[in-house]
Amino acid sequence: FGDVDCNFDEQTFCNWSPHGQSKLNWTFTNGFTSFNSFQVTTDHTGKGGYYIYFQSAFGNPGDKAILSSPAVPPTNGLSCFSFWYYMYGPSVGQLQLVTSVGGTNAVKWQKEGSQSDRWTQASVTIQSNSNYQLFIQVVKGQGFGEIAVDDISLVHNACPHKATCDFEDDGFCSYDQDLFDDFDWTRTSGTTYSAFTGPSNDHTYGTSKGHYIFTEASYPRQQGDIARIISPVNPPTDGRCLKFWYNMNGETIGSLLVYVRDHKGFDTLINNMTGNSGNVWLLSQQDVVSETSFQIVFEGVIGSDYLGDIALDDIELSNNPCINLFGCDFEKDLCSWTQNTTDNFDWMLISGPAPYQGPLLDHTTNNIAGQYIYLDSTGRQGDVAELDSQIIPLAGSNDFFCFSFWYYMIGGVGYLNVTTRTFASQKPQTVFSLYGSQNDTWQQAFVNIPRPSAAFQIAVIGSVGISKIVSMGLDDFSFAASSCQDLMVTGTFNCGGTKNQTISSSKVCDFARDCGETAADESNCGDCSFEYDWCRYMDISSGEFQWNRGRNGSLTSNTGPPYDHLNQPDGYYLYVATSGGSLEDMADVITDFSFGPSPSTCQIEFYYYMRGYGIGLLYVIVRESQEDTIVFENDHSMGDNWIKATVDLGHVAVPFKVLFRASRVFSMAGSVAIDDISFINCNYPPVQTSCPANQFRCTRKSCVSKNTVCDFVDDCGDGSDEANCSKYGLRGVV
Repeated sequence: FGDVDCNFDEQTFCNWSPHGQSKLNWTFTNGFTSFNSFQVTTDHTGKGGYYIYFQSAFGNPGDKAILSSPAVPPTNGLSCFSFWYYMYGPSVGQLQLVTSVGGTNAVKWQKEGSQSDRWTQASVTIQSNSNYQLFIQVVKGQGFGEIAVDDISLVHNACPHKATCDFEDDGFCSYDQDLFDDFDWTRTSGTTYSAFTGPSNDHTYGTSKGHYIFTEASYPRQQGDIARIISPVNPPTDGRCLKFWYNMNGETIGSLLVYVRDHKGFDTLINNMTGNSGNVWLLSQQDVVSETSFQIVFEGVIGSDYLGDIALDDIELSNNPCINLFGCDFEKDLCSWTQNTTDNFDWMLISGPAPYQGPLLDHTTNNIAGQYIYLDSTGRQGDVAELDSQIIPLAGSNDFFCFSFWYYMIGGVGYLNVTTRTFASQKPQTVFSLYGSQNDTWQQAFVNIPRPSAAFQIAVIGSVGISKIVSMGLDDFSFAASSCQDLMVTGTFNCGGTKNQTISSSKVCDFARDCGETAADESNCGDCSFEYDWCRYMDISSGEFQWNRGRNGSLTSNTGPPYDHLNQPDGYYLYVATSGGSLEDMADVITDFSFGPSPSTCQIEFYYYMRGYGIGLLYVIVRESQEDTIVFENDHSMGDNWIKATVDLGHVAVPFKVLFRASRVFSMAGSVAIDDISFINCNYPPVQTSCPANQFRCTRKSCVSKNTVCDFVDDCGDGSDEANCSKYGLRGVV
């Protein structure tokens, strides 16, 4: 399909052409666009090539810019159409891929609203038994924003397998229908067979052409009938995040249950959703922990009548534990929060100084690379932007929930409201409100939410006030199943998840997963690739010799290697500029938190780069209070290579921090850098419902081998395996 491919580098549309019904134009560029503050800076390759973009400064809302492909012959199978897109801005509108077969047009893929200030690849599987045509079209939004497209391609194969199962290929992504249930899940697109139940569109594409699976509740189904799908077998894990989107729309909805099935076929329930949630796709996530190989089982149960179709889409089992579903620091994206589609414009993810006035840095990292969300001032007085949470279930018996966040309001801002609503009433209740300019600094808000009558949703709403010079920024959302007063007194940590579990802050980053459902207490504890920020490391150097976060140091001599350890020139790392400082100066970067006591197996793994004659020294140091122990050092050049280091930390009995130190010697040429830090073999055993006969049950309800009891090592993580050791003779004497 070479006639369809186009990278726009020749400043032509190749074999594509502007459609006759277009009211707006696509434009070529190879750098900054000039019409607003949401520019693309380069094409998707980063090499200065050309791309096409849509000029949002012109036209009226609803106007279209359409690009038409040449006629494409029938595929007699599956084809994959891919392209790169950029959508960023407060009122950016829609980007759509439309197929036309025999004069009948259908939206095959679409995105609406601001997506990211980075290029993103889209891949859409297409099947047609006759000639067809493709249209790439933009529908202009209410205000400003940037939409760009680059590197169009069509290949005669299905799109590559993705980590997320979106059901767009002809199949169930290796999921199997259970042979011992009552009926099967059905793959479909558009609406289900009844207009009063099920979704209108899929979740992946948001169109009637996208696919999902559902349980059909109509005759001959009876109440209590069950349909199951079962995942392929996965290896044992101490923490992976299962995410999926579900739709439970109907007055007589039954239940959706999720199980982890072990190697013996025993099922453990990890989620149970019941009742009508309305015609909306909702995100669910659960941590999966299993000492054996396992499978994921989705079980749909028919309700009391036919208005009970249950749908699933975009299932993903990642390699990392889940993060808090309702909290967000905005360092990567909006987390699970979503832009409302009925407001006037969108909240924007930005970093560094606000465009006109307001924050210079984010609140989380206090760094120019740190991100926060910002209310752009291009709207009209009274316009609002709304950000919505996922559905929050009622778990536990707490009387209050606590929602906290940091805000920055200055200039001609309008109001900042926090509202809640249940799906039963849909009537919003305002639980927090501010109006007008506040102090010129970040401030924290604590919002007590009285326990609603049913599962609920939080909305954060900002409005444009009397002036277009508006600065309203938000950062660091947090949510807990207790009153804000209790949190401030006890110092608790919110685990997130459907159970809204909270634990003592002292249990965070102690290598023991106390958040049973989410493992959030151990999810941001020292592992870092530096791609988005410093994670939880901070530079504590004095003087000019200090650590910096950077990339592609070849652009300037002695400021880091030309690529990160994955050989990506755009990949980030931490580096020390050897040209700065004086002889014997030291640059220190340290964790901004303390780890809890570590088990004897604990190791730190990282990559380091040291190139240049007389490059100096690199140390890894464990700091207990003010006592430092060097666990790694290197004092010579390793050439133009990233070197992997695995360092034994072992059992550290008291809270500690980890510090990386670079020491300056006489040379001013070369680079010292570190990348991709991870802590391995450090987690204490997970909590279990019971222990086998050959294992010891710890006080914290985890299990360890009886051979490790009273061996002078705290294998349980709570000391219980070393507590009663008198009968072990010399092993009971320390």
